[in-house]
Amino acid sequence: MINLFLSPQKIMFYRIIWMLFVIPSCVFSANELHRLCSQPFSCGNQNNLLYPFWKPGREDCGHPDFKLDCNREIAELSISSAKFRILEPNYYSPIIRLARSDYIGNLCPKDPSNVPFDESVLPLAANTTLLTIYYDCRQDFSGYVSTNVGDLSCADDDDGRGNYYVTRNLSSPQLQGIRNRNVSIPASGPALDTLQNVPTPDNLKRALEEGFELGPSQNCSACIDAGGACGFNRRSSTFACYYMDGTRNKGRSTGVIRGA
Repeated sequence: MINLFLSPQKIMFYRIIWMLFVIPSCVFSANELHRLCSQPFSCGNQNNLLYPFWKPGREDCGHPDFKLDCNREIAELSISSAKFRILEPNYYSPIIRLARSDYIGNLCPKDPSNVPFDESVLPLAANTTLLTIYYDCRQDFSGYVSTNVGDLSCADDDDGRGNYYVTRNLSSPQLQGIRNRNVSIPASGPALDTLQNVPTPDNLKRALEEGFELGPSQNCSACIDAGGACGFNRRSSTFACYYMDGTRNKGRSTGVIRGA
């Protein structure tokens, strides 16, 4: 027969167990998040990574769209259907440089995706602009007079079709009418200036391989200046700043959890 009555000693024992495992999970959660998210981590060939990047085990320290794949020798993240490689984090600069993985060493990837870069988390740097590549064009633009437009040859080009790249956004009705296959990729402004001055395949490849720069997160910069650690509150889907004495979300307090 099961004894449903507990002795005072056992009741005290279970209370101690409850205090050890339940209470600390509330009291020290903010402190632990601050310790975790303020410590840079490594992924592939990159070190000193912080918000908005994250990997498994650091879900509360990064934006959901910036999860890193660390299974290879390089650090990559997927945005929509395109992969981006971290070239240099430079978190404390704080400038981050990324490049489209499928365009590193390859100007004609198979089925390239036109993926707009979401600047709501990290904005494009002031010297970053869009390079657009048009594939399988039925109209011949080889005679188009512009320093912004260049020819691009691919091994599997169909007869009568051409490929072109545009180094700056143009308002030409002719180019605006090209809707077959086009991909816009952020690129460094100085690299595109070089490409315009010397329009060669090597300079086009170099412009894509050098990648593009992202500006700092203003929320995260303010958080660090205040002694906090940057993270993300997945319940409210907002940026979060973790402090040793509590946690606050962007624009409002979520209730401060104070450590011992």
